Amino acid sequence: MTDPEYVRMLFNEMEKASKINKSLKEVEVFKCVCGKTSKEGVKLDDGMKTIICDDCGHVFSEDNRVEQDWNIYTDTFGCKKTSNIRCSSSIDPNNPYDKGLPPQFPKGFTRTFVTKNGQTMKYDMTKLNVRYIPHKQKAFYQTTTLFKQACIHLGEKYLSEALDIWYCITLQDIVTRAAVRMGLIANCMKYSCALNGFPRDNIEIARAFNIDPKIVTKGHKHFKDIITGTAKEYILNHELEEDSKFGRHCNNLGLPFKVEKRCKELYNKHDDELSSIAPKSRVAGIIAWVVVMELKLKTPSKGDICKAVDVCGPTLQRVTKILKAVETGK
Repeated sequence: MTDPEYVRMLFNEMEKASKINKSLKEVEVFKCVCGKTSKEGVKLDDGMKTIICDDCGHVFSEDNRVEQDWNIYTDTFGCKKTSNIRCSSSIDPNNPYDKGLPPQFPKGFTRTFVTKNGQTMKYDMTKLNVRYIPHKQKAFYQTTTLFKQACIHLGEKYLSEALDIWYCITLQDIVTRAAVRMGLIANCMKYSCALNGFPRDNIEIARAFNIDPKIVTKGHKHFKDIITGTAKEYILNHELEEDSKFGRHCNNLGLPFKVEKRCKELYNKHDDELSSIAPKSRVAGIIAWVVVMELKLKTPSKGDICKAVDVCGPTLQRVTKILKAVETGK
């Protein structure tokens, strides 16, 4: 049996410890601007343990971390169900590094500090949450924002593929900065456009990201080095040259598939003869030759073709003149 005196001694020690803890809690006393202390504050029955001054309304303490109902469920495929979420942090489905962790400080969480002058100051701690976001999650979010801004000019359908390619790059854990990093991001979008059947040249991609086209060109070498040997290596074999742009321009001009096919034939057949012509002018001139000279279509006109491909009329004439010489011998 336990000695009654020993049990009595334990209870006495517990009582002393309780009094010490109570006194420690009472040491922390705050003052408001009107001179009242937190001891004189009014407790609100709002489920948040709020104590305020009944004169000036200053909030001495507040704790809004009450019990919540969570309803994020995982289905049989391991996917998070984020629809109709109550009282929880939703996961960004476009960010693979977002684990859905709750914020460091919940919404509305504040702390009160006492200045050197004895004045109390309340600070919204949720402003510091950004410091606790994991680096990879934050970096992927910032890159996603760049892609979305570029998609305003290029089209929303290229976003998903660009994010997949960028995620593949981040998995390699290669640190890149400044122009090299921007070049990698731009090339992700460039390949996304090509994989979706609408290739873009470096000038168009650079314009969408508001950068120098040289950054896209220099970034392509680093892009190929990183992608090689990964699950996305197959995209390097996808055609990105000028002849693959015929599909996009023919589609925009409302031309049938046979026009695109014939344009590619002429492009490959007379590559040497047209080597001195700028790539964009070469594409426009070949389309004009097939439409006007071979098929003799009334629409689109040469002016429409110049506008669609963004070239000038004299350049178009120069290409058609070369094609006339090599095709007809005149």
